[in-house]
Amino acid sequence: MESLTQLWTVTNGQDKALAENNHAGINSPGYTPGPYSNDAEMLARRFTDWYCDVSRAYIDAHVK
Repeated sequence: MESLTQLWTVTNGQDKALAENNHAGINSPGYTPGPYSNDAEMLARRFTDWYCDVSRAYIDAHVK
């Protein structure tokens, strides 16, 4: 159990550092968001496209 706890602690520390660095990066003045990568982010792109399509259909049907 101790080795599992140690692994969990190390993994969470790495995740925390990654999240903090990412947050700092996107909040920097030099950050400009770009398009999704077709190779690495295909599922994120498909989800975003689906979400936008469903949202647009809902708005078209319910907002006048």
